[in-house]
Amino acid sequence: MAAAAMAVMLLATGCGDNGESSGDERYVIGWINPLSGASAFFGEASRNAVLLALEDINGDGGINGQELEVLFEDNELRPDASITAFQRLMSEDPVAILTAGSSVVIALAPLAEQNGILLGNIGAQSPELISPEYPFVYNFIPTSAAEALRLAERIYNDEGIRRVAMIFVDNDYGIDTSEAFREAYEQLGGTVVREERHDLGATDMRTQLIQIRNSDPEAVVVVSNVGEVGHTVAQIRELGMSQPIFGFTYALSPDNFEIAGDAMNGMRGIAVSFSGEPGSPGEDFARRYEERHGGEPTVFAAVAYDAVRIIAEGLREVGNDRAALIEYVASVRDFDGVLGRTTMTAERQSQFPLNEWEIADGEATSWE
Repeated sequence: MAAAAMAVMLLATGCGDNGESSGDERYVIGWINPLSGASAFFGEASRNAVLLALEDINGDGGINGQELEVLFEDNELRPDASITAFQRLMSEDPVAILTAGSSVVIALAPLAEQNGILLGNIGAQSPELISPEYPFVYNFIPTSAAEALRLAERIYNDEGIRRVAMIFVDNDYGIDTSEAFREAYEQLGGTVVREERHDLGATDMRTQLIQIRNSDPEAVVVVSNVGEVGHTVAQIRELGMSQPIFGFTYALSPDNFEIAGDAMNGMRGIAVSFSGEPGSPGEDFARRYEERHGGEPTVFAAVAYDAVRIIAEGLREVGNDRAALIEYVASVRDFDGVLGRTTMTAERQSQFPLNEWEIADGEATSWE
C-alpha cells in the first residue's frame, strides 16, 4: 500500500501566553508509523493517542495561539517506505518527526541529522538506539537493554533455569535485544542452547521452533514484534512444547492475545509500564481513550501521547526552532505525564518504571 499523508488539524481557537496570535506560522510534527500491514495495530493505537493529545493541546490554546498539526504517514513498518515518507514530510517544514520500529529509526537517523531535526522514537527498543552515532534520536520509550538484563536475572536467579533457547525477529530490535539478553544470561552462568531468527512479519515459525524443541531447552525466550509473538507462542504449544515462555514489552499487545488465545497464559516477562488504574497518573487518559476509541490504551499509545505533550510544551517555550527544541527535550526532567514522571537521560533515553508481568486468564498480572 502506498504511504498516505493525512494532515490533522483540530479546529480549536486560542491565544498564546501574550493573548495574541502569532500570525500564520505553522507548528508541525511529522508522524511515520504503520497504519497497514502486520503492525498496523501499533500505528493505530499511536495515532489514536496523538489525536487525543492534539485535542487537549489545541483545546488549551494550541502553541502560542496557533494550532499544533500532526501529519500522519503510513510506512507499513518498512525502512524504505519510511525514508520516502520522511522526504515527503520535510516539504511541510516539521519541527520534529515521531516514529517507531528499530530498523525504521536507524534508517531515518542519518536523514534527521542531515536536516537538524529531532527524531522522536515512540516505539523502538533496540539498545543500539542510545548509541552516540544517532545524536538526533531521542527515545521517548526506554530501550530493551534494561528489560533484557532484568529478564536474565529473573530467569537465572529466581526461576533457577540454566538452559534457554531464543527465537527473535531478524531486525535491529530482535538482534540487539537478543544479544543483550544472551550476554547478561551467560555472564550469570546460564547457557543459550539454541538461537533461531524469523523474518519480519512472519506468521509461521514452526521450522525454527522444531530446531529449538530438538535442543531441549528448559525455557524459550521470544524477542519478536507485535503479532509475531502471538504466532510464535501458539506454535510453541501446537508443537507440544511445555517449557515456560518469556518475553518483552511487545508480547502484551492485544493482537498477540487474539492470535494465540489461551496459549498466552503462563507467559512471563519484563515490559515498560503503563497503568490506567484508578489513582494512577494515566487514569483519565485511559478512560478518555477507551471512550473515544474503544479498548484500553497500550503502553505505546501512552508513550505517543506523552511525547506529543512534551514537544508541545517545548514549542511553547522555545518557539518553532528545531535546535532549541532538541535542547529542550534533552533537558526534560520529571515531566508529569500519563506514564508518571518522565526524565530524559544523558543517553537520550526516557526513564520510567519497568513492569514484571505474568499472563493469567488472558490478562497481564504481576510476576511474583
